[in-house]
Amino acid sequence: MANTQHQLILGPDDKNDLTGVTTPLPGSESTKEQDGDPATERHPRLRSGTGLPHINIVLPNIDRWLTPAIDVYHIGVEFETQDIESSRITMPFKNQNGRPLTDTTPSTYHGTPSTSAINNIQLERHDETPSSKPKSTEITLQSDSNSENMNGDLYSRTQAAFERYNGTSPTNRGKGVECFEVDMEVEYGVGVSYFDTQVPDYLAAFECFLEAAKKGHVDAHYRLGCMYDLGQGVEQDYAKAAEWYHVAAGRGHAKSQNNLGNLYRDGLGIARNYSKAAACYRKAANQGYASAQCSLGSMYEKGYGVVRSYYKAVDWYLKAANQGDATGQYNLGYMYRLGRGVGKDYFKAVEWYQKAADQGYAKAQYRLGHRYEIGKGIDQDLLVAVELYQKAAIQGCAGAQFNLGRMYHKGRSVIQDYFKAEEWYQKAADQGYAHAQRNLGILYQDGCGVTQDHLKAADWYRRAAIQGDNTSMHSLAHMYRNGLGVKRDYSKAVVWYQRAASRGFVKAQHDLGVMYYSGEGVPKDISRATELWEMALRYSPAT
Repeated sequence: MANTQHQLILGPDDKNDLTGVTTPLPGSESTKEQDGDPATERHPRLRSGTGLPHINIVLPNIDRWLTPAIDVYHIGVEFETQDIESSRITMPFKNQNGRPLTDTTPSTYHGTPSTSAINNIQLERHDETPSSKPKSTEITLQSDSNSENMNGDLYSRTQAAFERYNGTSPTNRGKGVECFEVDMEVEYGVGVSYFDTQVPDYLAAFECFLEAAKKGHVDAHYRLGCMYDLGQGVEQDYAKAAEWYHVAAGRGHAKSQNNLGNLYRDGLGIARNYSKAAACYRKAANQGYASAQCSLGSMYEKGYGVVRSYYKAVDWYLKAANQGDATGQYNLGYMYRLGRGVGKDYFKAVEWYQKAADQGYAKAQYRLGHRYEIGKGIDQDLLVAVELYQKAAIQGCAGAQFNLGRMYHKGRSVIQDYFKAEEWYQKAADQGYAHAQRNLGILYQDGCGVTQDHLKAADWYRRAAIQGDNTSMHSLAHMYRNGLGVKRDYSKAVVWYQRAASRGFVKAQHDLGVMYYSGEGVPKDISRATELWEMALRYSPAT
């Protein structure tokens, strides 16, 4: 008769995380298999072998799990033999001296055992069938009073177990240790428990995902791609991210197809290829993945990798929006506002902006705020506009930061405050937002909320002018013409006036006409001056 012995080790000193080792008992047939495996030094594992697999797991704060006078807890292992389809061995917990921690009836169990009393718990199986092998293995702490154990989705079970380990779950009694499945599911499940926590252990998670990936776990392939993509637990490496995404994408994994599309679109780790990006998005979108539907819609809107089609863009945005995807809802609102692929409809634009804004989507809050400010598609309400700008600005939306600064600058529904205006303009300007750079220039030129500084004013005007802001081009020309913050230079003034004038900016057309009429820095040319003034009148007729 074969005597196969297995051990469950509870580590009372391990308080914070799910860790463990899998050192078999002396003489175990699986000893050689475990030697030298670094992963076994980090987390619990279940190994198949002759007879039952060796079981070894750590339960932090085990005293919190055992409830006095209510429940009896057992260790259960399911196995299969040649003669019996399946059966279950259930034994009460025993301490290291072999004495049960509980009797078999709840009424005789009193008091909460201390963690020091729980050390080595041995589970013996006397197997008369040498060819027996495990059908499946479960580790459960099961309550006889309510028969609750942790089954169901592995991801959810792992999450719930981790919360219970750290004392954050509202229900501890009657819940068991996670029911981990063997091999790659074990590796992946433990990796998730390391990853999806308030204080993740990315290195440990990476090791687990790598082990699972080697065994073909498609979600592990995806997770590894994400970790290389974001530099979590490893050095950021877009090329390796692309490799792992490609493996999972080839197996139909929608999230990997979407993320691989992102890398092709942005040229990260692989050569930029809009056609391949669109193809990846389409595969994921056809599976109903909302992010990919939204991205594919964007490709159609911009004509990247596909023939531009606003109608198809709207169709894909709508699919994503109907799933509650905030980006899809925002994009659909944007299409209604501009009348792209649909009839222009400010009311529907507001409707979709509102849905996305309710989810905290910053761009939608910003756009919706502007609708409230100008009263298009909804009744004008400046207070609501400021509130929405504030929400989006705090999230870093440059457009909202600029608009909030503008409301303080002009005193629209808020007390005029140049200091707050400068603060919000600065935040947006630092992100390269041209309008904010221009208005910072105005504050420095006028000395409002800041010390007057023509040099800084000219610098901010230049930054915005380079981006094509007409007002800044005109203002910079004015600075060169009058030598404010820069050395007087009529030729540069003419250049900037001309750029703004050619774009229909009336003030530039007028001022450039004055320079030609008076011969200020340019040869006097009344005909050219008249031409420029006539252009200005066409753009801005007298009333």
